[in-house]
Amino acid sequence: MPVPSFELGNRGGSPGATAMPRLQPRDWQNRLIQLLRARLVAAGPAGQDVLIHAGPGAGKTLGALLGFQRLQSEGRLDRFVVFCHRTTIAQQWLAAAARLGLTLREWEGSWEQRGPSDGLLLSYQAAARHRQRLELDLLPALARWRWLAIADEVHHLGLDPDEPEASAWGHAFSILSTGARLRLGLSGTPFRADNLAFCAARRLQVVENGIAAERIVPDLCVEPRRLIMAGDVRPLEFRFQDGWVEHGRSALAGQREASPVSCEQRESWRARNLRRAIRLGDGGGIALRLLLQARRRLERVRQEHSGAGGLVIARDIEHAGTIARLLEGEGDRVHLVHSQDPEAAARLAAFQAGEADWLVSIDMC
Repeated sequence: MPVPSFELGNRGGSPGATAMPRLQPRDWQNRLIQLLRARLVAAGPAGQDVLIHAGPGAGKTLGALLGFQRLQSEGRLDRFVVFCHRTTIAQQWLAAAARLGLTLREWEGSWEQRGPSDGLLLSYQAAARHRQRLELDLLPALARWRWLAIADEVHHLGLDPDEPEASAWGHAFSILSTGARLRLGLSGTPFRADNLAFCAARRLQVVENGIAAERIVPDLCVEPRRLIMAGDVRPLEFRFQDGWVEHGRSALAGQREASPVSCEQRESWRARNLRRAIRLGDGGGIALRLLLQARRRLERVRQEHSGAGGLVIARDIEHAGTIARLLEGEGDRVHLVHSQDPEAAARLAAFQAGEADWLVSIDMC
């Protein structure tokens, strides 16, 4: 596997000076910088929105900040504002900005509440709740600058053309980002289950089966296989586990029904199968068997890669707690992280440092 292209180096300087960290952009991040530069100088409103589609580990946060930093150094942008959907993600933005030497501050009422800064950080909820105040206070301050609006997990910002104010987050972002030179949307899932469009994304007119429709088209798609080939991320292997799930309250004949996981044709039963399959401590499910298989698999992997760890994605906090207790009962070290845990970021860092065998998470990893 090639040497990773995302490494920290040192800037040149006098031998006695303290070296500052320098980040070498990945190939796709260099393409993003070029795309932002081209869009920035393009005439017309069509050049203002850029949508990036990339999965976990691609480096969307650092990519966006590297893009701003490069354009700032070229004198094309002055400030940036990050909008994100939860406080734990906000902490990741703050840490990433500090890593690059950018000053990013959480919004507390004014642009320079604690001295000058390169950027401000707002949650979608705060932007919607304090939209009118932000219109009066923040937008006039931003009008002095050429600024970049960044929407993290932008698919949360739905737009309903029939009821613009129904989606409070999308409505607030649309209003507060009107003066931005560029709006950069980041997403691992550039679509919505309700088929609504969302902010910071170009929409193209297409004809499907003779019917005109609108489709969101990402400006840059980062494919996992390219990241793996470049050595930027590790490969993932997904093994489908088939089997039968039993339903019923009694073991008496005729009162239990076994349903196949992969061949079930009834839609309602497919959903029931998945809910039952992941239930721990249930003889009709397969979750416990899969978890024990995963433990044995991790033990084999560690014979060659001593730093390997395990990751379990749970359904909800209660489900995650059950999984964590089961693994701890087997003697494993487990870190449980979820969005309501104020120590989540510290637990993630501890897992990365090798302080646990398993990371159990809900929607943060």
